[in-house]
Amino acid sequence: MNIENLDDIKSSWQQANAPLSSMAGETLRESRKALLRRGSAQDKLAAQYRRMACAAAAGLAVWLFAVLTMLDFVAWARPWLAVATVVFFVTSGVMDLWLCRAVRRIDLAAWPVSAVALEGRRLLRVHKIFILVLLPMAFGLLFFMVWALDVPPREREGIMWGMAAGGAAGIAIGVCILVRFLRLYRTLTDDLG
Repeated sequence: MNIENLDDIKSSWQQANAPLSSMAGETLRESRKALLRRGSAQDKLAAQYRRMACAAAAGLAVWLFAVLTMLDFVAWARPWLAVATVVFFVTSGVMDLWLCRAVRRIDLAAWPVSAVALEGRRLLRVHKIFILVLLPMAFGLLFFMVWALDVPPREREGIMWGMAAGGAAGIAIGVCILVRFLRLYRTLTDDLG
């Protein structure tokens, strides 16, 4: 092989790579546009936590409306039950807002990959701890609502069936939402590597 052949090979190689490099830049621009349209896992997590905080605020508003408009609420339940339910809704809303802000604080551009992954795992652990705090509160409130009923046993049976159906629906919806959260956290940490 002589030098002239190497120069020909080099120029052929450069000519072959030129279209690929222009396509790579174009593909990168298109993928960034698609990512911005679709939203990142971080954005979806923050939006999901914001929706959950809004749901807690709506539950609080409905509960307060029901308590304040029922004339015989004191005869139906004890005042401590109303306060405990308000505390539950406020606690769940504050927890969701805190997680929303913590997810938004993650800086994907400036933080190293290991720090983002560590923070994602930490927030997932905190999310699970919050669930472990809220579930006993919710079941306790339901138990005490049934216990506080001052109705004849015949009427209580219908209320119990209604609470069971609502509880089953709530558990099904809650599991679906939890699976969505877990999928988003997995996507957040998988997108890094």
